[in-house]
Amino acid sequence: MKRKTAAVIGAGPAGLTTAKSLLASGIQPTVFERRKAVGGLWSPAAGSVTLNPGMRTNLSRYSCVLPELAYDPSVAMLPTAREVGEYLGEFRRRYIPDECLRLGCAVVKVERVEGGGWSVGWRKEEEGGEEGKGEFDFLVICSGFYSVPYMPPMPMERFTGSVLHSIEYLWPHEKLSGKKKIVVVGGSMSGVEVAADIALRVSSLPEEERAGIELVHLFTRPFWIIPRFLPIAHREDPSAPHFVPDDIALYDVNRPRKNPMPMDKTQEEKNILINTFISSLVGGRQGDIHQNLHMTDDHMSYTPWVAISDSYLEFVRSGAIKPVIGRLGGADGSTLRTNTGEITDVDTILLGTGFYPSASLQRFLPEDLYRDLTSNDPGLAEDSNFLPLLLYKQCLHPSFGNTGGLVGMYKGPFFGIIELQGRWMAGLLSGKLPWPSIQEMELGISESRATRTSRIAACTPEARIQWSMGDYMALVDELRRTIGLPILPEVNEAYPNTMSPAHFSPGHEEAEKTLREMAERLTERWGEDEAKDGILSRAIFKALHGRWKLRRKIVSRHPGFSSGTFEGVAEFLPRPPSFSCTPPPVGDGDTNSGVSDQEEPLACANITITPSTPLPPVYSGEVQEYLYTETGTFTTAPTPTIPTPLTIQARRSYIYRHHPVQDAITVWFVKPEDSSRVDYFFHRVEISGRAKDGKGGWVGGGKHLCRADWYWPRYRFWFNGGGGSGGKAGDGGLKGFEIGYGVKGPKKEYDSDGVYERV
Repeated sequence: MKRKTAAVIGAGPAGLTTAKSLLASGIQPTVFERRKAVGGLWSPAAGSVTLNPGMRTNLSRYSCVLPELAYDPSVAMLPTAREVGEYLGEFRRRYIPDECLRLGCAVVKVERVEGGGWSVGWRKEEEGGEEGKGEFDFLVICSGFYSVPYMPPMPMERFTGSVLHSIEYLWPHEKLSGKKKIVVVGGSMSGVEVAADIALRVSSLPEEERAGIELVHLFTRPFWIIPRFLPIAHREDPSAPHFVPDDIALYDVNRPRKNPMPMDKTQEEKNILINTFISSLVGGRQGDIHQNLHMTDDHMSYTPWVAISDSYLEFVRSGAIKPVIGRLGGADGSTLRTNTGEITDVDTILLGTGFYPSASLQRFLPEDLYRDLTSNDPGLAEDSNFLPLLLYKQCLHPSFGNTGGLVGMYKGPFFGIIELQGRWMAGLLSGKLPWPSIQEMELGISESRATRTSRIAACTPEARIQWSMGDYMALVDELRRTIGLPILPEVNEAYPNTMSPAHFSPGHEEAEKTLREMAERLTERWGEDEAKDGILSRAIFKALHGRWKLRRKIVSRHPGFSSGTFEGVAEFLPRPPSFSCTPPPVGDGDTNSGVSDQEEPLACANITITPSTPLPPVYSGEVQEYLYTETGTFTTAPTPTIPTPLTIQARRSYIYRHHPVQDAITVWFVKPEDSSRVDYFFHRVEISGRAKDGKGGWVGGGKHLCRADWYWPRYRFWFNGGGGSGGKAGDGGLKGFEIGYGVKGPKKEYDSDGVYERV
């Protein structure tokens, strides 16, 4: 019997996992991809929509994974786009034979074949590229949601500045260089990421130049900002929580089992419960950050909108980003018109307005099929970047005649969804799973139509939902039941209670590898290992962002060095990394005040530093360096020789760095003649564990020889406990911290203890 064949359009994650499932079901796939490499958005090959290779995912590698291939342990907890692209390349090499791939081939025409099946025409993506055509039994479209940038229709012809879509954003950019007023439009993921990244870039400019640039973020309604890592309270010391990626905390399969949503609640009451839960995660309703981000009682009753960022809120708090509520209606000259007023003197508009997947489908699908998929009702408007296609379970439509469908037409955490959709499609096409009836499909499509209609008809932005597919966990569970996978397991040693696509292949070696590693992340650590989970240093570093009240006491034991008290303000100003280096290895952690060890630690001046010119690429506002400055008043303690205290205005600077690969925070001296430039290495922040002195918090220290002087740093960080234990939004959960030093050298010997509280 001749083997059935399927044309798969697109070699991104959806196309690859669908091809694997088709092969396992006995169907021969041919995967068409106009790029010359697999990976889709994540591909290193050029394309109209390709992610910046250094941009990090918002979710951990346990969510951005396909079940039967674990990531290499060296890959970061939040992989870069390049790392995901390399991962997908390895998946292809392991599971998709070369003969199944048609790379560099753009599909230009799809037609139905009389008697069943599909004709697919393609063209090589090269100058004078040859054309070809083939017939297939089945058609699976995996071209993805993020195929064409969406530019909202509005009168912009008279705008005298520049207009960019977020997919065009990079820094530096000729349309952004030298601008004085930039407006970022869009209150979802890309708008937040672009605004935070521009703010980070601007923060690295000289102070006088930075003061002349205004960055406005325009959005239609307040939204939640969720950090990439969330605290999990420690049962004995809530001020020293451990941290996990946000998806590990959010995608808890047992939460709805233990606390199911009450069926007798209205939608508004359900929304209040969901928003209250999110508020507990982020530490408040964001009103302490800015009034335009404040979740009022009215907003708490609406469906939540969320974005993910580690730095956005702190940039808003500092004034680097100015949030404005309003809907962009058009522009004249340098003035933008919104429904809440005007924004004047604008140089550049940057649109974080999403993508338009149906535009790419229109290029090759038959006209009648395209019309059926998008809207077969002349009175129903298209909704280009929210719910562009009307499908049954986001995959099927009667117009395919049980010979095809779509996989991956989904906005959200898509690796788990596309895996289940691909398996379902393979099961349907192979006859191993039953097709839904036409009546079932039409009912599901009518529900999609109602969702689109209600969103378009919503009288206020607050009443509009953010994601057309609704509850991610519920959708996973629905697809799981549809294809007959067992229920995700309860908590035990092998299976943590967090949903990962690895759950879909129980017993598979690669899936078990992912699950074991994830379980280790969820396991609370003890003893010397408790601070070495690969996440704590990042959480601490992120939380330092911003301004702090500082009070420091200095006790000197050298006659040439005064004791006294410093009071002032310290600021951790984020900026892109200004130099390259490899941090030194972890020291011995000795915090004693005497030099008793004979070993010689690496001298500070011996660390190799390479200035970064131009600045290295950083994406989505990811902060890896702070310029630390403190300004205030130092008052000397009375002495027999100088009984009257002296008051001195003081200023000091350091550079703090986070090294994601080495999981390290380092501190550097700055040059005396230029406090913004690195001079030489100071010390590494070594967190040794939770405090044992009853005062709580994460503590650490070290021992460092800096030229002629020995330093014994002392650190303590007090966090909010997590899980709704309080704190204010945007503070990273960090209530306060201490930095102290014991110092001994030829001309100095003193102890310094500083206490920091958020301004």
